[in-house]
Amino acid sequence: MDVMRVSEAADALQVNDRRVRQLIERGDLRAQRFGRQWMVRRDDVSNLRASTRVAGHPFSPANAWGVLALAEGRRPSWLSESERKRLAGILAERGIRALMPLLRRRAERETWFVHQSLLGRLMDDSRTVRTGASAAESLISADTLEVYVPSIVSSDVAAEYYADTASWDGNVLVRVIDGPWPFVPGEDSVGPVVAALDLLDQPGDDRRVRIAEELLSHA
Repeated sequence: MDVMRVSEAADALQVNDRRVRQLIERGDLRAQRFGRQWMVRRDDVSNLRASTRVAGHPFSPANAWGVLALAEGRRPSWLSESERKRLAGILAERGIRALMPLLRRRAERETWFVHQSLLGRLMDDSRTVRTGASAAESLISADTLEVYVPSIVSSDVAAEYYADTASWDGNVLVRVIDGPWPFVPGEDSVGPVVAALDLLDQPGDDRRVRIAEELLSHA
């Protein structure tokens, strides 16, 4: 696995070491401690560096999910009418593809390892919603499962499934939403725009990119 030290990531992102540690705490960079040294994934640094070249500040979680809801023809009930109109105008002007780099604060990513015998129960749990390759399972398969979970219950879910939440090579990519829960009761899988966004969030897999493009073309 290609990793780099905090100081190297800081040089690549043209920030100081403290800023890199803030990005780790926020979930924008995945990291693991080796002794006294934090190491981050090189591909995460590359993705973050590319995304920051897009003009504009990242949307808050509430507004990011508002944009995604509007892109899928849904009404983001957690936003005021004026905010919905503002985001709808931005979406109409720029399009969802151009806005994708600004939606990265929609959730914080965690990698869990869950025993194989418990994976099915986790994916069917009413507190989780499938995304990425797990949402597009009829089109693509993956070794790592992908779900959204609300931050308010994420620790309970992890404990219930005996998850190793500090695993470097986990088998479940968990996206923790610290904000409005954008899914309706009983919804077990994300819509096509969110699935495509999460597929594109994992670099280095051409098939994921092709499936994402197919999902977006029908959205």
